[in-house]
Amino acid sequence: MDVILLSITNPSEKVALGKVCSVDPSTEVGDEELGPNWCEMTIQVPIVWEERLIRSYGSFKIMGDTTGASIAWPLSLLLVDHGEDHF
Repeated sequence: MDVILLSITNPSEKVALGKVCSVDPSTEVGDEELGPNWCEMTIQVPIVWEERLIRSYGSFKIMGDTTGASIAWPLSLLLVDHGEDHF
């Protein structure tokens, strides 16, 4: 499913476009299980490159590091992408 990721500090701000890979709480991202209310995302387009990841791992610290990579993101900070203009 295509989604829009929202900022942890300003939930009205769009920070990236991505795809949901898993909502299974036992899925591991960066050697850590997602747990409830989190999902595994593949980032397609970072919008706010400087946005800090909530769960950083390895060399992934900010949204700009993550194009094509999997990250963990809370379900509460996702919107379904209906193909609108995001910029």
